[in-house]
Amino acid sequence: MKKILFSFWILSLVTITNASQLLPDTLPKRIYAWQLDDDFYQISPIDLDTTLKKFQVYKPDYKLYPLHSNMGNLALASLPDCFIDRNYKDKVFFIRYYLPFLHYPDNQTYINTKKPFTELKYTTGGQKKVLEQSLRVLHTQNINDKFNAGIDFKLFGSEGQYANQKSSIKALATFTSYTSNRYTLHANFNLNNIFVDENGGMVNDEDLGNMETLDIPVNLGTLNSAVSSVKNKTFMLSHGITLEGGKRDTSGTTDSAGVKIEKPTGLGLRGKLSHVLFFQNDAKIYKDKSPQSGFYRDIYSDSTITFDSLYARTFTNILRFDFQSDPGKKFRFGGGVAATIEMDKYSNLLPGDTIYHDDDYSNKSLSGYLFNDLGEKFNWKVKTRNYYSGYKAGDFLLDGSINKSFSAKKGVSTLILAGKFETRRPAYWLNYYHSNNFVWENDFGDVIETRISAKYSHPGRYLNASFNYALIDRYLYFDTLAHPAQINGLASILSLYLTKDFHLGKFHFLNKVLFQQTDHQREISLPAISIYNSIYFEHDFYFKLTQGHLLVQLGFDVYYNTPYNAMAYMPATGQFYIQDEKELGNYPYLDAFLNFKLKRTRFFFMFDHVNSGFTGDNYFSVLHYPLNQRTFKFGLSWTFYD
Repeated sequence: MKKILFSFWILSLVTITNASQLLPDTLPKRIYAWQLDDDFYQISPIDLDTTLKKFQVYKPDYKLYPLHSNMGNLALASLPDCFIDRNYKDKVFFIRYYLPFLHYPDNQTYINTKKPFTELKYTTGGQKKVLEQSLRVLHTQNINDKFNAGIDFKLFGSEGQYANQKSSIKALATFTSYTSNRYTLHANFNLNNIFVDENGGMVNDEDLGNMETLDIPVNLGTLNSAVSSVKNKTFMLSHGITLEGGKRDTSGTTDSAGVKIEKPTGLGLRGKLSHVLFFQNDAKIYKDKSPQSGFYRDIYSDSTITFDSLYARTFTNILRFDFQSDPGKKFRFGGGVAATIEMDKYSNLLPGDTIYHDDDYSNKSLSGYLFNDLGEKFNWKVKTRNYYSGYKAGDFLLDGSINKSFSAKKGVSTLILAGKFETRRPAYWLNYYHSNNFVWENDFGDVIETRISAKYSHPGRYLNASFNYALIDRYLYFDTLAHPAQINGLASILSLYLTKDFHLGKFHFLNKVLFQQTDHQREISLPAISIYNSIYFEHDFYFKLTQGHLLVQLGFDVYYNTPYNAMAYMPATGQFYIQDEKELGNYPYLDAFLNFKLKRTRFFFMFDHVNSGFTGDNYFSVLHYPLNQRTFKFGLSWTFYD
């Protein structure tokens, strides 16, 4: 694989040099991209990432959430600093800390393109013994103007700068869509394999800076050969037929998928009958060849070898009917209702046994929503869901938002006010878990959560601001022994997130600041302030002889958060838990980068953690798991459209 990737790198550089003058500068406008909402129904248009801005931020978790706590290597578990971004669903319990690296139906991108579209991305860094690499290959093309299919493969891997910390993630997605006035179909099938060597963190943090990284003793050494693996499979099919009332105006417009819409006349009610099928299969394994090394407090079954095996499966069917008035009218309204059946199965291989303990549940729910667009600048939406049988019986959700737009000199700004009330039963694995080192059988009370938020966005001024407040009754967390626990009472979390970009000539300043406060800092450990700042000089070189352009950026990124008792990580369960041992943070992490864009090809050259060794050795964001030391990295992205 390494030889293949190196050959790909060299071939790409040579080919780019020869072909750059033949490629147009930007992607054609006739490429449409979109995602589906959480219920796999409504289309949300998105832009394909082809800009040079923040291209050097190649790690998917930092691309999604710039403020992050991670364990050093690429493709290891990572946790957003922002509490609001930790809103994980129960069905992703085993993979939630790896989601940015994976293919999952919730983040699947669908494309409608006039010509075949291909994108290749590759990054590498470090010497052979600590080599880090990533590769992505995306190809999609339309079979006709309505029918598209594609394949997306991602590979992330690192040998690790520290002992016994090799990581590997392979993610494959196949997807297809068919969009017309009468019938729409979206489907995708995903395979994700996660494999991680677990070292349990450093034995003594003081060894950092005094020893070669690979020689630093770790808690789960070579005798343990501890490894975790998760295999995730998902399949999603969403399709529906549109029913319209009244006559149709065939002049039409195009929707976000590039499909011409025939407008109904009169009141123009149109309905859509849809069916959604969702399947997910997760298998988690943890192995440790030396359980008596002293890292784990308890051994419940086998003191010679640990083999924990857990399995979860869900099969969901949703039947829904949605309606809306003519989307071309100034005042629009609509809504929908849905009936859902979730068939869940959980299996746990009990310690010392060869028989799995199985629990099966049939969760049934009814849901609905209403929306109203009062002109182009004001709208509201409210939705609700109630589970009336199964493990989730009694779960209830009420969610609403109001959206108001304002005209200004520098474009349109938007204010969104939102609120949510939810009561939910704790995830199954928090109530029931059996393994060689951890056993619990709990009966936690339902979690009741209320959230309010306000978001303001002004793209013309490069400004985004959001306020979030959460009040949670019986909040669940993992205690200092890495066991699930529940707060007996209310907990509040307040956050303010500001993003503002400044331009001063050819100098750019990108700023993100997160303020957070909670009245349960021990159980909900959060940094008071987290900062991401990117400063760079940008210049577009013009070559008169070839009439070509080379866009260049030179600058550095800074990541920082105030000191706090950051989370610890438990390899056997794959969960983050609270710790009282020490404060982490108060360390500036700097990356220096040089970016290029030539036609449809982008490069970056970067010194990751360039200040390593100059600003102390307290570069931990997870207890006993240091971030990587200074490494030179290279990456490229090459787009084909022909």
